[in-house]
Amino acid sequence: MTEHADPARHERRAGAERRRIDWGGNAAIAVYRAILLIAILGAWQLIASTLIDPIWISRPTDISRALHRLWGSGTLVSDVVATTLELVVGLLIGTLLGILVALALGLNRTAADIFGPFITLAYSFPQLAIAPLYVLWFGIYSTPKVVLVTVVVFFIMFLNVFEGLKQVDADLMNTLRVMGAHRRHVLRMVVLPSVLLFVSTGLKNAVPFGLRAAIFSEILISTKGLGHILGGSAELFDSAGMFAALALIMAIGVVLNVLVEIQDRYSSRWRAPATM
Repeated sequence: MTEHADPARHERRAGAERRRIDWGGNAAIAVYRAILLIAILGAWQLIASTLIDPIWISRPTDISRALHRLWGSGTLVSDVVATTLELVVGLLIGTLLGILVALALGLNRTAADIFGPFITLAYSFPQLAIAPLYVLWFGIYSTPKVVLVTVVVFFIMFLNVFEGLKQVDADLMNTLRVMGAHRRHVLRMVVLPSVLLFVSTGLKNAVPFGLRAAIFSEILISTKGLGHILGGSAELFDSAGMFAALALIMAIGVVLNVLVEIQDRYSSRWRAPATM
């Protein structure tokens, strides 16, 4: 009994020690990042106050006042919510469609040969340049912005997952088929774990590109949202207002990227057995 208990106790102690080391390392990195951020803001404040006219690059203190002004306007929350919803809905729809279409074509060579060139042709279209067409087709409210984000995300996810399907172990799939495995079992046990890495990579690329698409569409055709604030500040040559909007946009991007990292760590537990 003791022989079995001692290794278990040792493993628990080792795990606790690793967690303490990880926590200490993460805390140190957080401190270094905070110091770097403070140094950057301090240098920015100094340069904008002494060397460069603040009208060009603003100052952190002016940006904080602009954020306070936006908060006092009473519309900031609705603007943040509008941009976030457009981005999240577009990400969800584009990701789902991209994965499904990639699986449909990646698992069917004939379908891939037929539809592949057309998808490549559609991908070559400059989506941001044809955004006015989305306004013509879908109106001036949230729909054209969600559609633009969806289209941008779709192609990123499709290309990543389709490429991931090419990396699936064909020998393992054939072995399972010989053993009598059904198609859905091969899909669940081999294909999906193999492409999860490419899904995570696609999401890491889709978030910033989708955010850019949402902001661009709001600058073009919106009466609310962070893109609208950014465009309105640009028209007034209000650099502080522009940087305030950019700070909020970056905050949304950071939060979504953190969520993607969490998803990646969670999905890695499932894909680990398939990559051994």
